[in-house]
Amino acid sequence: MIRAATISDIVPILRIDRDDPNAVRKALGMGAEGILVPHINTAEEVEEVVKAAKFQPRGERGIGTLCFSGSWETVRAADWLAWSHEEQLIGIMIEDHRAISHLDKIMAVKELDYTLLGPSDFRVDRLPGEVNHPKVMDALVKTVKAVDRYGKYVCIGVGYPLVENAKKFIDVACHMIELGHGVTILGTIWRRNGEEVRKLR
Repeated sequence: MIRAATISDIVPILRIDRDDPNAVRKALGMGAEGILVPHINTAEEVEEVVKAAKFQPRGERGIGTLCFSGSWETVRAADWLAWSHEEQLIGIMIEDHRAISHLDKIMAVKELDYTLLGPSDFRVDRLPGEVNHPKVMDALVKTVKAVDRYGKYVCIGVGYPLVENAKKFIDVACHMIELGHGVTILGTIWRRNGEEVRKLR
C-alpha cells in the first residue's frame, strides 16, 4: 500500500502501536511519510516518539539508507537524512481525557507536526454515548486552540453522513478530515444496496 501510495503521489501515513521504537523506525524506513501514535497523554510521551523518529542529535533512530525510503542506497545519506527530517511527519492521537490538561505542553514539542482527536475512545473514557457529545466537541475545540497556538495541525475522522459531519468539524477549524475507512465505506454501500435488493422481493 505504501508503494502504491508513493507512485500515486499520495502521502502514506501509518498508525503504529505506542511504546515500540522499532515500529517507528520500521514504518519510516519502509516508506511511510508520516506516523500516527495512539493514546498519547503527556509531553514526555511525545518526546519518546520523537526520539524514535529522529536521527541524532535530536533522536536515537539508526541511520541506514538500505530501505525503501532511502531509495535502496541510491541517494546520498546526507540527502536522505535531510529529507527524513523535513518531510516525514510525526503525529499523535489525543483520545484520553487526561491528555486535555496537558495540551499546551504536548503541542509545545517542536517536532510534533499534527494530532488526531480520537472521539470514540475519548467518549468511552468518560462519556458513553454519541461521538458528537458536547463534551467531546469541547475537547476537540480545546485541542484545535492548542494546535493553533503552536502552529500544528489537527485531524479528525468522520462517519456517515460524511459531508454533514465533515462540515461540523471544518466549522471548528479542523485542518484535516479522515473520510472513513475502506471497510466501513464498503460496508455502508453493501448495506444500502442490500436493502434495495431486499425491497425487490
